[in-house]
Amino acid sequence: MASEETRREIWFQLAETGRLARYYVSYRDSTQKKHLSIRGLLLFASLLGTASLTGLFPETWVVMQPIAAIAIAVVVVIDFTFNFGDKAKLLSLIALECLKIENDCHRLWLDANAAECGDDELRVQSQRLGDRLLDITGKAIDQGITEKERLNEEAEQMAIRLLEQRYSV
Repeated sequence: MASEETRREIWFQLAETGRLARYYVSYRDSTQKKHLSIRGLLLFASLLGTASLTGLFPETWVVMQPIAAIAIAVVVVIDFTFNFGDKAKLLSLIALECLKIENDCHRLWLDANAAECGDDELRVQSQRLGDRLLDITGKAIDQGITEKERLNEEAEQMAIRLLEQRYSV
């Protein structure tokens, strides 16, 4: 069985990986909602402009055409500026990889509690998982995706709660 120090390190790695997995899943979900909202607004403004152009509105509603044009311009600028679609795709890939690494960390934790595993082997595996985690989360930083403190705190609380439920700590 692994030493108490190695087990503690693996436990903290498991908790950190769980936090990151939940963080990126939540971040992805909120970014996808923003992306769909922007696209929905764009569709609504386009339909409004089209209806106005084709005369579906009474003559007194002629003001709809410039309003729709301005709304379309604003929404397109927001879409291009924040690029929620591409961010959501990247966050989805990061979240999926974090979940895979978390699963590997769970297996490593079980190995750490098995009698046949030694410290050296566990530390090598732990380092490998840590490197994978840094590689994948670094992609968010490379793309300028900023940290959301509130999501981070919620993810940490959820990860701890799930660990306590799973392992009855």
